[in-house]
Amino acid sequence: MAATPPSKRSKSKMTTFADMLHPMSTEAFFKTHFEKQFLHVKQDRDLTGLFSWNELLTTLKNHSLAFEQDINACSYDGEVKHSLNPCCGGGGCQATPAAADADVVAKLFQDKGATVQFHQPQRYSKPLQELVYNLEQEFGCLVGTNLYVTPADCQGLAPHHDDIEAFVLQLEGSKKWRLYKPLEVSSLSTTRW
Repeated sequence: MAATPPSKRSKSKMTTFADMLHPMSTEAFFKTHFEKQFLHVKQDRDLTGLFSWNELLTTLKNHSLAFEQDINACSYDGEVKHSLNPCCGGGGCQATPAAADADVVAKLFQDKGATVQFHQPQRYSKPLQELVYNLEQEFGCLVGTNLYVTPADCQGLAPHHDDIEAFVLQLEGSKKWRLYKPLEVSSLSTTRW
């Protein structure tokens, strides 16, 4: 299935949980899906306004960020996950992590097929700040974000499951996702605080 070209997608902003779920209501989500089963919502929107690969490179050029603390580069060969983070001093990163330079990150991505993980990108993006704030208001707890960028035909992480409620937004490109039933269904109350 081909992705809809950005020019044909709606440019509507995504700033609230209701925007993420549309056309499903938040009430229906909490009743039928939250902590029970996955939900796939196909959005016909251009979400590149939340964050983009180019915005990541610009952020790296304009701010002092470090590998391991802010950025991770890794690959997965079908059996083992490999860290591709450059280390300071050539002897490992026991002391100070290496600076996450935009050119180094781009080279790892292009030449090594690295998946680039950016921790808490909302620190540098007003649209993401607004979305995170609204999610925190909706759920009554802190919300964290990570951005993952993977080159075509590459993989950075082994197949896995998260032991938290996670919301995945595909911002650019395309990816084939496999969704599975949860390992166990929570018996916790789904009453919103």
